[in-house]
Amino acid sequence: MAIRVLHVEEHDHCAVSMRAAMLEPGVANFEVVHHATLAAAETSLESTGYDVVLLDLTPPDCPGLPAYERMRAAAPDTPIVVMASPGEEEVAQATVEAGAVEFLIRGPEALQALSGVMLAATDRE
Repeated sequence: MAIRVLHVEEHDHCAVSMRAAMLEPGVANFEVVHHATLAAAETSLESTGYDVVLLDLTPPDCPGLPAYERMRAAAPDTPIVVMASPGEEEVAQATVEAGAVEFLIRGPEALQALSGVMLAATDRE
């Protein structure tokens, strides 16, 4: 059975890279649904259940820690993994302190670790 991932990411090129990393053959069976805004993701949560959320910290409609807080309120029982840009480590760490499962900093290492982090997030729940 597929692990359903709600991916909130403003930039299409980043969404494509992360989807490719998660859909690498032999890693896991992920079904990824992408939304560019937090509002669209919240609407999607109303009609669809997800196993894990991959949340970029800079959606255009609510950046930073408030993005995490809104997603946590919309999906209180769903593990959330945060993706942050270099320089956002402090805010990303604050999301972990607030309940996020993990944060990753954009870059090649994050793409390599993404599938494992997503699997671990679903195993923890």
